[in-house]
Amino acid sequence: MNNQLVFAVLSGLVSAALYAALLTRAPLALILFYVAPLPLALATLRFGWSAGAVGAGIGTVGVGIALGLNGAAFYAATSAGPMVWLARLAMLSRPATGGEPAAVPAGGSPRIDDTRAEWYPPGRIVIWTAALAGVLAAAALLMLGPDAEAFRASLRKLADALLSAQPGLVGGEASMGDLVDLLAVAVLPATSAIWLLVNLFNLWLAARILRGAGRLARPWPDLRRLDYPPAAAYVFLGALLLSFAPGFLGTLAPGVAAAFFVAYVLLGLAVLHSVLTGTPARTALLVLTYGLIVVLVWPAVVVAILGLGEPMFKLRARALARPRSPRD
Repeated sequence: MNNQLVFAVLSGLVSAALYAALLTRAPLALILFYVAPLPLALATLRFGWSAGAVGAGIGTVGVGIALGLNGAAFYAATSAGPMVWLARLAMLSRPATGGEPAAVPAGGSPRIDDTRAEWYPPGRIVIWTAALAGVLAAAALLMLGPDAEAFRASLRKLADALLSAQPGLVGGEASMGDLVDLLAVAVLPATSAIWLLVNLFNLWLAARILRGAGRLARPWPDLRRLDYPPAAAYVFLGALLLSFAPGFLGTLAPGVAAAFFVAYVLLGLAVLHSVLTGTPARTALLVLTYGLIVVLVWPAVVVAILGLGEPMFKLRARALARPRSPRD
């Protein structure tokens, strides 16, 4: 118990220090800011949600001392709280015969080879992350302005702040208007997409660290079998359609759609990993795909379509059914 408490307190202090690194404006400050949820993920995955909650509380107090009340609230709502929740989901299990999920006992001994439990599906964790990103996008929109005019006024202030930091970024009132238009279109989708990727990366990295140390109390999932609830596709397509609506919904919907789009890109990549298993050029094809997504971005649309079509075309099941040579 003492070890759990010490680890929880330290995780909160380290998380707060990483989060407040933005104050230093150091070259690596943004990277440190992005990994701020990692200590909380480690505490929750190792000792349970109560340790994560203690760490989140300590971290919130620490951020409040460094950044004030608003900074503490922002940290708790966007970093600490969601990460503890997602890590808790990752450690839910139930007997393989059925029943309600039950969390792994805090501090319980690792059961890496335990096949008698059914663990919370990683695909549902991804969808939870996308849903939380949508909720945070809605909260951000309400804070920036509940209507289009208030939203643009808030973005104008943000543009002014960017220009004060980079005086030569744009020139003239027309260019300022273009910058505000760009922010109006891109700020919510970019924020929700980045938030989803950052939180999933931190959760994955924490699990890898604990697995390497032999302290992960659940078996490692086969991420090639990533799967989503059918309703997720309807939410994604509905958000895409609402992106063309006027007013509040039309401004919010792209933020929700962006998070679910990234989720389906991840599913499409899981399909590719599975389908290419045993293919001689598998590594080269995967490296090429990832490279094209990073450099050109638009190939991500093709990969997302692949993820959306998987429930219908069942490419992974077909790949498993095809004859394989002994070396595969």
